[in-house]
Amino acid sequence: MSRRKKMSQIRMCGWRKGPNELFSITKLTAALAESERRRVAEQESMSEIVLQIKEQVMNLDRRPTTSAPDDTVDESGADDYVEPTP
Repeated sequence: MSRRKKMSQIRMCGWRKGPNELFSITKLTAALAESERRRVAEQESMSEIVLQIKEQVMNLDRRPTTSAPDDTVDESGADDYVEPTP
Protein backbone atom coordinates (compact mmCIF):
# COMPACT_ATOMS: atom_id res chain seq x y z
CA MET A 1 0.00 0.00 0.00
CA SER A 2 1.38 3.38 -0.92
CA ARG A 3 2.20 5.94 1.71
CA ARG A 4 -0.32 8.36 0.25
CA LYS A 5 -3.11 5.78 0.53
CA LYS A 6 -2.14 4.99 4.15
CA MET A 7 -2.27 8.68 5.08
CA SER A 8 -5.66 8.99 3.43
CA GLN A 9 -6.98 6.06 5.47
CA ILE A 10 -5.51 7.47 8.66
CA ARG A 11 -7.24 10.81 8.06
CA MET A 12 -10.55 9.09 7.32
CA CYS A 13 -10.36 7.07 10.52
CA GLY A 14 -9.59 10.15 12.58
CA TRP A 15 -6.29 8.83 13.88
CA ARG A 16 -4.49 11.97 12.87
CA LYS A 17 -5.94 15.14 14.26
CA GLY A 18 -5.01 18.69 13.44
CA PRO A 19 -3.99 21.15 16.16
CA ASN A 20 -7.42 22.81 16.24
CA GLU A 21 -9.19 19.48 16.60
CA LEU A 22 -6.88 18.43 19.44
CA PHE A 23 -7.46 21.76 21.17
CA SER A 24 -11.22 21.32 20.84
CA ILE A 25 -11.04 17.78 22.20
CA THR A 26 -8.94 19.00 25.12
CA LYS A 27 -11.42 21.78 25.90
CA LEU A 28 -14.38 19.40 25.69
CA THR A 29 -12.63 16.84 27.90
CA ALA A 30 -11.86 19.52 30.49
CA ALA A 31 -15.45 20.77 30.39
CA LEU A 32 -16.75 17.23 30.85
CA ALA A 33 -14.44 16.66 33.82
CA GLU A 34 -15.55 19.95 35.41
CA SER A 35 -19.20 19.10 34.84
CA GLU A 36 -18.73 15.70 36.47
CA ARG A 37 -16.92 17.31 39.43
CA ARG A 38 -19.79 19.77 39.93
CA ARG A 39 -22.38 16.99 39.68
CA VAL A 40 -20.62 14.91 42.33
CA ALA A 41 -20.22 17.95 44.62
CA GLU A 42 -23.91 18.80 44.27
CA GLN A 43 -24.91 15.20 44.95
CA GLU A 44 -22.75 15.09 48.09
CA SER A 45 -24.20 18.41 49.24
CA MET A 46 -27.75 17.17 48.74
CA SER A 47 -26.95 13.97 50.65
CA GLU A 48 -25.66 16.07 53.53
CA ILE A 49 -28.81 18.22 53.51
CA VAL A 50 -31.03 15.13 53.49
CA LEU A 51 -29.14 13.72 56.48
CA GLN A 52 -29.53 17.01 58.37
CA ILE A 53 -33.27 17.09 57.70
CA LYS A 54 -33.59 13.46 58.77
CA GLU A 55 -31.75 14.22 62.01
CA GLN A 56 -34.01 17.21 62.69
CA VAL A 57 -37.12 15.11 62.11
CA MET A 58 -35.82 12.40 64.43
CA ASN A 59 -35.11 15.04 67.10
CA LEU A 60 -38.67 16.33 66.76
CA ASP A 61 -39.94 12.79 67.24
CA ARG A 62 -37.97 12.44 70.50
CA ARG A 63 -39.23 15.67 72.08
CA PRO A 64 -41.97 15.37 74.67
CA THR A 65 -45.27 16.67 73.43
CA THR A 66 -47.39 19.13 75.33
CA SER A 67 -50.96 18.17 75.86
CA ALA A 68 -53.69 20.44 74.58
CA PRO A 69 -55.96 22.14 77.10
CA ASP A 70 -59.09 20.26 77.99
CA ASP A 71 -61.86 21.15 75.55
CA THR A 72 -64.71 20.30 77.89
CA VAL A 73 -67.30 23.02 78.22
CA ASP A 74 -68.52 23.84 81.69
CA GLU A 75 -72.27 23.74 81.32
CA SER A 76 -73.00 24.85 84.89
CA GLY A 77 -72.82 28.52 84.04
CA ALA A 78 -72.01 29.38 87.67
CA ASP A 79 -69.21 31.70 86.69
CA ASP A 80 -71.22 33.37 83.96
CA TYR A 81 -73.86 35.01 86.19
CA VAL A 82 -73.12 38.14 88.17
CA GLU A 83 -75.53 39.44 90.84
CA PRO A 84 -76.79 42.92 90.18
CA THR A 85 -75.39 45.56 92.48
CA PRO A 86 -77.85 47.23 94.91
